[in-house]
Amino acid sequence: MPVTARSPPDRDRARRREERALDIHGYWHDLITVQSVALGSARRLADSSGQAHAHWGLARAHAQLTGNDEALIHFQHALALFEQVGDRTSQAHTRLNLAWAHDRQGRYAQALPHARQAIALYEAIGDRAGPADGLNAIGWYLTHLGDHEQALAHCRRSLALHEATSDQRGTAQAWDSLGSVHTNLGEFDQAANCYERALSPWSVSCASATTRPSC
Repeated sequence: MPVTARSPPDRDRARRREERALDIHGYWHDLITVQSVALGSARRLADSSGQAHAHWGLARAHAQLTGNDEALIHFQHALALFEQVGDRTSQAHTRLNLAWAHDRQGRYAQALPHARQAIALYEAIGDRAGPADGLNAIGWYLTHLGDHEQALAHCRRSLALHEATSDQRGTAQAWDSLGSVHTNLGEFDQAANCYERALSPWSVSCASATTRPSC
């Protein structure tokens, strides 16, 4: 399963809760309206960070409504602005978003460098969850590019990191990716097992299991 990247950290908690609600419930047109107003206000105030967050929200909405070309433009604007203000956490999140946007169009080779740069940023700031997302994304892209053994290694590392941080969402995504890799390798029993574990938020790790095929 391709990683759906995390949002940049909240600047204004009340505003971000409202925007997140619009995102979750699929009110994409409303989200574009809100973020367009936010972008205009941030520009008038010369607020680079505010502009970056608005571009990020516009990218998410456009990815759902108008296609990835517009989304990529806004993600790229967001990344440049996060770099300008030195916000490495948001840079990492946005790198994964750029990878996700390329993935949605089947451009796995273009997605890879963004995911790798995201991991480097996460590791530089000591974020433990971020590298796990990045590794899973890389594994997903590699298996679509035909490098299944490397994909397997990356997804296993992602799974171990997600389990170490008790991230059930990430754990499920890693199991799902492992299922895809095993399917591509023709290892259908292992694939079925991984897909079953992706459905269980209380799955145990490969290392601790003794009664199922290896993953």
